[in-house]
Amino acid sequence: RVLAFDVPIVDAPHHVLDSIERALRPNPVTILTPKWLRHFLRRKARGNATISLRGSRGDLEPFSDMDADDVANFLEFALSDGDIADLVGVPLLLCEDEEVVRTFKVG
Repeated sequence: RVLAFDVPIVDAPHHVLDSIERALRPNPVTILTPKWLRHFLRRKARGNATISLRGSRGDLEPFSDMDADDVANFLEFALSDGDIADLVGVPLLLCEDEEVVRTFKVG
């Protein structure tokens, strides 16, 4: 589902990734990590505390393509490094109606 946000993803063996990194120097290759995903989603949310999974427009439009399973999968990956404190501002808290996500907040 990260592709819905226009993020190109390639799953490549390390030796291929090394070749790609050498070819693209000095531009860095971004590795998809839980921290990167949290930062990316926080930036996409643009300070919105609530995002509709139906009918979002503009920068939030990719959220319209997500369903409850997608949110759960993103959340599982975002938590996979154990950095719960870094969830603040990340829009992956699925509301009971399963049509809205809220951002995590402190307290």
